[in-house]
Amino acid sequence: MRAQQLVFKVAAVAILAAAGAGAGMALGDLTDAGQPAIVVAPSPMEPPVPRPAPAPASAFRAPLYYQPLGSDVDLVGRALDASGARDLILAFVLDAGGCRPAWQGDPARPVGADAAVTATIDSVRRRGGDVAVSFGGAAGTELGAGCASERALADAYQKVVEAYDLTRIDLDYEVDDLAVGIGRRMRAVRLLLDRARAAHRPLRISLTLPVARTGLPPEAVGALKAALDAGVRPDIVNLMAFNLGAGTTTADIRGAVEAASGQVKGLTGGTDADVYARLGLQLMIGHADLRGEELSPAQARSLVDYARSRRLGWVSFWSLNRDRACPTPALAQWAVATCSGVAQRPYEFASIVAGYAG
Repeated sequence: MRAQQLVFKVAAVAILAAAGAGAGMALGDLTDAGQPAIVVAPSPMEPPVPRPAPAPASAFRAPLYYQPLGSDVDLVGRALDASGARDLILAFVLDAGGCRPAWQGDPARPVGADAAVTATIDSVRRRGGDVAVSFGGAAGTELGAGCASERALADAYQKVVEAYDLTRIDLDYEVDDLAVGIGRRMRAVRLLLDRARAAHRPLRISLTLPVARTGLPPEAVGALKAALDAGVRPDIVNLMAFNLGAGTTTADIRGAVEAASGQVKGLTGGTDADVYARLGLQLMIGHADLRGEELSPAQARSLVDYARSRRLGWVSFWSLNRDRACPTPALAQWAVATCSGVAQRPYEFASIVAGYAG
């Protein structure tokens, strides 16, 4: 599944390049069809908008994944205002070489120095929401592979936390990162948490893992076990409940979550209610990476109702950038980065998922 996610991300760029060549579309153009990209940088005289006061653990129940690189920053304001969504998970921070955190691992976009990212965060916080930053993803070099020691890795993570005044981070370890060096990564996260506690700063951790129809695969179980062995008890075990195969139904997704909940309970203990409250359900709207698998708005509503019945810790989806119908039939045939590929209203999935926080 992780290889397929990587193929999707590479293929999406190639498809967008081909589709945009005749229309002058830039690859980073994540605007509504027919609207120009507007990159809003904060005035150098204006301080960044501070994050809201620390929220209770019950907050951040409907965060939406969003890729801020090269996108139309005004999209965030339009989407939040139209949908009622509040919170975002910004993806992805990777290694730019030499244990240097940067957006998508691009040396030209180091953490803390990208005006578009800062403007996105300010836009969210002005509306009373907040952000987390996600480390990893299916492509590029995760910081744990580029930092020579646990301390150096903790320092790199901490640089991001401090740059954006974060109270939450997401660990999306994929492909080999789930199995190679996972214990070292988790010990670095424990060091990061220890520093936050010593400074009396809240820091919550979500661990994003793949799931199959039968539950967590062995490498995902191993990653959660490594976290617990290192003294890291994730606030959310976020289940990527997509890429389950052609013809996937809502029943298949519910079954995957139920199977994973039993595995998580076996490792963490606690009551069923405790475990469900620690689980996140992450959907992929519209076309998934695997041909023949897609999620409609009606199916998303059904799954939000299911999450509500189980009182899951959160519901999220990949990604806000895709929450619109595709402008051309050609794009609608694939899982691409800028549209869902299914019939929908703009930001319809965001509106559905935002209701989970209510």
